[in-house]
Amino acid sequence: MDRTLLIIGSAFLIVSGTLYTLERMSAYIFWAAQRVGGGEWPTVPDMPSLFDNLFVALFLVSGIVFCILSIKVLIQEHFERKI
Repeated sequence: MDRTLLIIGSAFLIVSGTLYTLERMSAYIFWAAQRVGGGEWPTVPDMPSLFDNLFVALFLVSGIVFCILSIKVLIQEHFERKI
């Protein structure tokens, strides 16, 4: 059970990071497309914040919670084995 929580938490953290990276990449691609199109364009791309996308925040918080629960279970099992 403890390793399952750790795997789920790690997967949520990886998904959160992947979504955030894809969101930043899309902002760069949109900015580059504006520059190619001609006319006026911003000098720097409009980058999204970490919590602009609800799913990034949801996966990040869920991943942290699952990892903390996994560590808590691992510590409890470790001390129960010593007794």
